[in-house]
Formats: sequence, structure tokens, C-alpha cells
Amino acid sequence: MEEILLNYQDAFGTKGTFQFQCRKRIKRLYANFSIPGERNDVVHTDGGEESAILKSILSGMGEIPTWQFKNGFNYLTFTLKKKKLSPAVSLLAAVAMALFCGMVSSFLPEKTVNFLSEEMITPVFDTFMGLLSAVAGHLIFLSVAGGIYNIGDIATLGKVGKRMIGRFLWMTLIFTTVFGIAILPFFPLAGSGGSSFRLSELLEMVLGIVPDNFFTPFLEGNPLQIIFLAVLAGMAMLILGNRAAIVSLLLEQANAIILLIMENISAFVPVFIFGSLFNMILGKNFSVLLKAYKVLPVMLLGDVFLMAVYTGLVCIRKKVSMAVFLKKVFPVFMIGLTTASSAAAFLENRNVCEEQLGIDKKL
Repeated sequence: MEEILLNYQDAFGTKGTFQFQCRKRIKRLYANFSIPGERNDVVHTDGGEESAILKSILSGMGEIPTWQFKNGFNYLTFTLKKKKLSPAVSLLAAVAMALFCGMVSSFLPEKTVNFLSEEMITPVFDTFMGLLSAVAGHLIFLSVAGGIYNIGDIATLGKVGKRMIGRFLWMTLIFTTVFGIAILPFFPLAGSGGSSFRLSELLEMVLGIVPDNFFTPFLEGNPLQIIFLAVLAGMAMLILGNRAAIVSLLLEQANAIILLIMENISAFVPVFIFGSLFNMILGKNFSVLLKAYKVLPVMLLGDVFLMAVYTGLVCIRKKVSMAVFLKKVFPVFMIGLTTASSAAAFLENRNVCEEQLGIDKKL
């Protein structure tokens, strides 16, 4: 905090003032700093070697503060967290417990197993999934729209967005092509009697990202359509600039509310994972995987190949140990794998990116 205040002192002079307030809400301790002056985010902006070191230290602690500018004040908020069990440990414990209960259930009568699956676990599972999707959809919209607006201007958005999206698409296309060629000997191309590729199907998939109205994506929990709307809203706010200041403030406050709700819901994700896997075992749904024994290994190999290349490139470019990197992102993969839900993994992914990896929230 001292380094942050010194950076503000360099920006606003030695006569600059600040206010500190420490408060507690719902067993969470918040440390708030308000510094009057021009809009200046000394934590998240790239300000040279000292700023990078500061950000790295905060990232390692998982304590990167939130920043916002309002009514001539720069506000920094630290959320001081209690030391708690690692997400990876609780997730692995939930998986182990589900497998153990699944083995025990094999000794139960079929009537009891059906009652557990259909009358107890499935209704709770569906309700939790519906609540999670409803909240996650709004959180995705607010995060993307707010992130785009916080970039600052259209030129920066175009430069950063074009580079990031272009690199992602080209790398995915190249790696997928390489892997596709590598497995051709195992999956010969279909002859004239096989199914043919139709451009209309690809066009229909792309156009499916565009929603018919503003509300359907949130009702159906369609993340791609929600992101599409969020990008439009964020760009419109960016173009309007100060004329959208009130709306941007509303988005920030709404985002804080939804984020708090999502954090409380996500505390039950290990229970959700336990119910999901246990119900799958009770319903003997693993037989579906066995029927796909020819295709499934290739799909898994393809995913592992893409992930290994991306992970390797990140670790080489950022000069970080692969073991450290995988340890930090492991909870996100575990939630996504066991729940098959991007909504369930979204909050953990966001927290890992911001707090564990030190990625700027607008990215």
C-alpha cells in the first residue's frame, strides 16, 4: 500500500491527501482507500518495472485491489480474505466422495437407487444449475461490457482486441489442422457415399451467435449470445464516453452485487460436483462413454494436445514453471470437467486470472 501511495504522490504531489477506511461486511474485511485527483489507476496500468513488480507481488498474494474513479476520487479496495482450504483440495474431495458413494450404492436395491437419483439428487441438481446459469449470465454480461468500457478508447480496443482474438483464432486453426492431419491414418476420409460438408451449416452456426432479442439469451443461458450483446453494449458505451458515465457506474455497482451473489452460490460448487458425479453413477450414464470408445480417446488427445501447446507457450513466454501454472488453473479445469458447465467455472476462472495469474481485469 505504501508503494501505491508513493506512486500517487509522484502523480499528485506531496500535498496530496488520501482517506483510509476499514470495514467488515458479511464476515469479509474490506480496506478502502480514496485518493482525490485525476483518473489514475497505478495498480493495473503498465507503469514500468516497479509497477510490474508491485503487481506481481499482489498477484502472488491473491490481493490485487479493485479500482474505480468516481466524482474526482480514485478508489482502491482490498478484500482481505481468511485463509481457507485450497479449491483444488475441496474439489478433489468432492470427486473422491462421489466415487466412494457410487461404489457403496452398487450394494443397494434398485428401488432405493432410483429414489435417490430421481427424487432427491436430480431436483436439487437442476435447481442449483438453473440458479447458477441465471446469475452467471448476468455476471458475464456485466464483466465483458465493463471490461470493454474500462479499456478507455476505441483505438486501444481495436488494437488489443484484434491482436488477442486474431492470435487465438489462428493458433487454434493451425494446431487443429496439424492434429487433424496426424490422425488421418486412424480415420480415413469418407468416400463419395459419406456425408458432405455444407456451408449453410457453418453459416447457421455463426449466425446463431446473434440473438433474436435482448432477453432470450439470459432466459436460455446462452453464453455466446450474452457475450455478443455485452460487446455491443461495451462498444456503445466506449463511443459515448462521458455521456455513458452514469450507465458505467450502474454497471460497476450491479457487477459488485451479482459478484457477491455468485461468490456465495459458488461456495456450494463442491457439493454440486458431488451430486453431479454421484447421480451419473446412479443412473449408469458412464455407458454412454463406453459406446464412444473409438472417438473419445481422439477427442481427449486433441484437447490435451491443444492445452499442452498453449501451456508450453505461456510458460516459455512468461518464464514460469509449468507445475506452478497448472496448479493455479487446476480448479477451473476440475469444475468445468466435472460439471460440464462454463457457468459453474466462470467465477473461479475470473478469480484465477485476476488474483493468481495477475491478468488485467479488462482483458
